[in-house]
Amino acid sequence: MPDPRPPVLSVRAWLLRHVRLGCALGCVLALADLILVPWVGVPELGAVGPLTWRLRILGAALTVGMSVVLALLLATLSVLGLRWRATRILAISLSSSIATVFVAAHIVGLVVRLMSGSFVTLGGLEFVMGSVSHFADAAFVGYARYTYPLFIAALGLGVSLALYLRRPAQGAGSAFRQVLPEGVVVVSLAAAVLFAGVGDSMRGVWRTTPELALIGSLDPRWTLPKAADPQAAKLDVEPGLPQTSGRLWEQAVKRIRDDGAARPKVLFLMLESVGIDHLGYNGYTRGATPNLDRIAARSARFRKVWTTATHSNYAQPAALSSLFPRRGSALDMYARLDYPRMLYHDVFYRLGYQPVTISSQDETWQGMLRFQTTDTPVSYWHAKDYKGPHVYTGSEHVVPDHATALRVSDYIREHQAERWSLYVNFQMTHFPYVLPEGAKKPYQPSDPQGTFNYLYYGEEDLERVKNRYDNALHYVDQQIGVLERALEESGQLEDTLWVITSDHGEAFYQHGGVTHGKTLYDEEARVPLLFHWPGHVKPRDIDEPTSHLDILPTLLDLVDVPAHPSHQGRSMASLMQPAVDPVISSDDTGRRGVFVNIQGIRNADGLVCWPWKLVLERSGQQVMLFNLENDPGEQSNRVIQDSRIATQLASALETQMTAQSRYHKRKSNVRKTHYQPRLLACPELPGVRRAELAQ
Repeated sequence: MPDPRPPVLSVRAWLLRHVRLGCALGCVLALADLILVPWVGVPELGAVGPLTWRLRILGAALTVGMSVVLALLLATLSVLGLRWRATRILAISLSSSIATVFVAAHIVGLVVRLMSGSFVTLGGLEFVMGSVSHFADAAFVGYARYTYPLFIAALGLGVSLALYLRRPAQGAGSAFRQVLPEGVVVVSLAAAVLFAGVGDSMRGVWRTTPELALIGSLDPRWTLPKAADPQAAKLDVEPGLPQTSGRLWEQAVKRIRDDGAARPKVLFLMLESVGIDHLGYNGYTRGATPNLDRIAARSARFRKVWTTATHSNYAQPAALSSLFPRRGSALDMYARLDYPRMLYHDVFYRLGYQPVTISSQDETWQGMLRFQTTDTPVSYWHAKDYKGPHVYTGSEHVVPDHATALRVSDYIREHQAERWSLYVNFQMTHFPYVLPEGAKKPYQPSDPQGTFNYLYYGEEDLERVKNRYDNALHYVDQQIGVLERALEESGQLEDTLWVITSDHGEAFYQHGGVTHGKTLYDEEARVPLLFHWPGHVKPRDIDEPTSHLDILPTLLDLVDVPAHPSHQGRSMASLMQPAVDPVISSDDTGRRGVFVNIQGIRNADGLVCWPWKLVLERSGQQVMLFNLENDPGEQSNRVIQDSRIATQLASALETQMTAQSRYHKRKSNVRKTHYQPRLLACPELPGVRRAELAQ
């Protein structure tokens, strides 16, 4: 039965109050964006230049407009609830709750931007949803000092908004107060229309506010605005081989397995967040990696190696499968595995090896364990199997690497008579570089004094953080020494083919950012790669541009097995043979394109055609072109001076990414009959010879 008392507000007053509320919240948020981002925030990730004030004001106007539109929508949806007391409470709760969520989401996005240089994107949200339990643990345990104050503030805001909406209607007030909300809306929308109509001012508006950044990331296919060079447009990706070739490969491998030839044991060691610039054999003078440097002196050392992605959930599976991780415009968490794959443990199992995985990592992170699970029986041990005290990294509980090294060493000693293929993963060099109790910390001071999280720490703490990282790297290097001693003491070192790499690098303010997974600059994308096999692999430096995708085909080639037809990488084994001249001619250098990408906090794709490196930073709608030979620090963007090279590389990059996406479309039939498309070679560029398509 209707409440006999009149409603708290008339319909017009209810709508007007929502408009006023939307205006107030929108103006406060817009002012926060305008003031804090340029004056407090770190530089924008992947940005060629700062945003203009025209774009900033346009973004502020659109923020106010969106806030008012949301408020009007809430008022319209809840207006029928004004008639009854119970539904009035529901209407007020609905409006205040959703408005609070909107404000809280904006503030979280703004804080992320201030700390990391990037607003939250769809890929970032997908990243969180891919490991909800990990991020919930991070929010309420690792970063509780941020989460709980925000929660309390949001609760207070929600109550305040509810009390404001519940107030009885006041007197009419002045005419100015009555028209003020409508005036703010009209001015905001008029400003947006005006600025949108001036030249290309809308370009880049997606970089101005959290809401616009999230909306802009819904379609991450942005590329060069100019038409591609006609010559580059003729590039075409070679389709993958028919899956019938896989059966022929299986038959060939069976014959090879039964031929009685002696083959080495295989140890694949994956490090975490170790770039090339902290390693002694690459010129780092602090002596953090004596064991790795000693092994490197006896190994083939690849100097120009890029990961496929600067976040682990893409980089590690790609190295294990020789499959490029781009499968669409959204983050792939391996929920759909309806394409053929032949992983490291699969191929060596078919050769008669005992496949073993021993990892410090929680391999369920972002679905990686799903990707690694095939019909091959693998002896598998990772963080969830460890019963001792774990190390907390802020989002994962991982095994201290000395415990992992001990387990690997025990396995090596106990299975001397078997032919095994080991995959080992160490984790202590992952941010925040926490070490187990009792570990040596030779580099001091190593305790940051200010804000210290994955997204941000101050430059004033940079040396302390580097010390902290080098302590972790030194600890990991000690575990590498443990593995080497186990091989040597058990008489298996000479009979073990050992490959050592890292999933990606780590940033230390070289371009204004920290940690990893945010850019494709070389401090994040360049990685070490060593192949060690005494008497079979000649110690030397190799400058051929190389991808993580090449590791598995190279390992197979070294044991006289052809790459599986699904593999997108190529073998580099010929460059390591003792009889081969280590000098690579300029005609051969740069023949193969090396593709890299990010789908997470940011969305970006890159292509290295030595000496050129192109990055399409899609989240920020930026293009970067670097000549790595002349500018190894990637400080001089050549996209304007060398626009023809940029368009040619962009055409090749887009052609490859489009082929990847088409192959993996949900209704694609080619996936049932063929393997993934081949990777393009580099187009003809000044100083680089045109090559044929790879493979």
